[in-house]
Amino acid sequence: QAEDGIRDLVRSRGLGDVYKRQDMLFWRSAEHSGRSSLVTVMITNLVSYRHLSFVKNFFEQELPGVHALHQRSYTMGTAELALEYSGQVAGIAEDLAHRRFPGFRLEPTNVTATRLDLRAVLD
Repeated sequence: QAEDGIRDLVRSRGLGDVYKRQDMLFWRSAEHSGRSSLVTVMITNLVSYRHLSFVKNFFEQELPGVHALHQRSYTMGTAELALEYSGQVAGIAEDLAHRRFPGFRLEPTNVTATRLDLRAVLD
């Protein structure tokens, strides 16, 4: 505020920018506070349901930060899972990029804050 009592002109960014900033702050605070977020995991090119079982077991038993796993669908080699996860999705992608499952591996093809797309590749 200026000395003469007249406020300096501050350009409004609009409500859209305010909401975007709030969403980003909420996401960052959820990651750092240990609260879980819902992450969609899409896996394509699965040869059998057995391969999906290996992946589900990994998420449920070996990946720290997973609070729950929900299978949304499995159709013609494509599975959609929902993970209740506290952590960064990029960390899951990094782990999976170096992990081998019996007869296959998973290659990350898309990684965002709330979604992970994977392609099964036969060894």
